Formats: sequence, C-alpha cells, structure tokens
Amino acid sequence: MSWIYVSLTPRITSYIVNHGTAYKIWEALCKRFESTSAARILDSRSQLTNLKNEGTTINQYLFQFKEIADKFAAIGEPLSYRDHLGYLLKGLGSEYDAFVTSIEYRVDRPSIEDVKSLLLSHESRLSKRKIANQ
Repeated sequence: MSWIYVSLTPRITSYIVNHGTAYKIWEALCKRFESTSAARILDSRSQLTNLKNEGTTINQYLFQFKEIADKFAAIGEPLSYRDHLGYLLKGLGSEYDAFVTSIEYRVDRPSIEDVKSLLLSHESRLSKRKIANQ
C-alpha cells in the first residue's frame, strides 16, 4: 500500500489516511472523484445550455463550444452525436434559423465537422448580404 501513498499528492492522501486496505483506499478515491466528475458534468451541461452565438463570430462560437465539449471527453463522458449537434444548433442566433431548420430536417446525418463547415459558409453569406445591403 505504500506505493499508493507515494504516488498521490499530499492533498489526495488526506482522503485515504485511515483506510487499512488497498480496496478501502480505492473505494475512498472512487467516491471522492465520482462526486467531482458529477459536478463537472452538471457545470459543463449548464455552460453548453447557456452558450450563445451572440456578438461573436462562428469561429469564436465553435472554439468556445469545443472547449466545453472537450471537458466532457476529459472526464470520460464525451458528448453523443445527438447532444453535440443539439447543443451546437441551440446556441445559434435567430439569423441562423433557416440553417438550423435545414440541418434538422436533413434525411442524412451530416458529420459535426460538416455542420461546422456549413456554418462558416452560412456566416460568410450573411456577411456578404449585410455588405450588399449597406
């Protein structure tokens, strides 16, 4: 068991000091980090729910989205395709309503990378229209 103690930081070691067997130590560590993971998942879901593409470019929005999605992967809970696409589309502003509808009603399932590429193209078209209308 000494190898367990020396492989942990002093802060983490404080959680397992009074556990006499490797099994008890493992249980204590699992219990400690499962609650942390659950809190991270809830926090990350809240961040995804509240992420909006207001006042930012699509590139900035996609970067922020990726940072949050990467948090899920880091704690062993990567977003499913459905969640990834759903949260990504939900955060888009009203100027993307037609885009969102076209993606939601497609017969085929475009990859997330394809959706990102289409979003960038749509943003470019919107910018060109704004310039032409000025």
